[in-house]
Amino acid sequence: PLIKNGERYFYPVPGSLLWAIQPAIERKLNPAMDGSQASNQSFERLGLERGKLAEEQALAAIGGLFPGATCHRELYYKPDPTGDRKQFELDGLVAFDCNLLFLEIKAGNFTDSAKSGSSRRIRGDVRKLIGDAHGQSERAASYFLSQDSPEFRTREGQVVPLDKKRFTEAYCIAVTAEAMDMYQAC
Repeated sequence: PLIKNGERYFYPVPGSLLWAIQPAIERKLNPAMDGSQASNQSFERLGLERGKLAEEQALAAIGGLFPGATCHRELYYKPDPTGDRKQFELDGLVAFDCNLLFLEIKAGNFTDSAKSGSSRRIRGDVRKLIGDAHGQSERAASYFLSQDSPEFRTREGQVVPLDKKRFTEAYCIAVTAEAMDMYQAC
């Protein structure tokens, strides 16, 4: 991503530096790769921590845009509280004025073949990182809008108070930790 010109360097594509060095760093940390000195446990921990950090940073950044907003992270809800249906997780919820923002955050990476330009893999990776996240945030928003008294709970089981009469607008937001700037025009 850097072009050397004499004693100076040119950075023609802003944002490409991380894309260029991230795979090299992750290869060093991945115990499945030759030359790595990391353990399986530390590599798995890296993935978990990356996800947590992405959630914290996305929620803080988006919530910080709206003065007086209330932000909640890692909420749980059951579409059918009386039945045996599955419980779902929502990564983030931002409440301000009459608005609710339902956030799903993905910390996954593009595959090497997508980074190499495979259009099939690019479509699949974008669908996985953005499409799946949007579908999950849409499911939470639909749950909120369809219930008389929707209940979102924290990990500790505390109910997050959401007055259905106050919140008349719901927006779904998909966030990814993967740089996607090069796909803006696709």
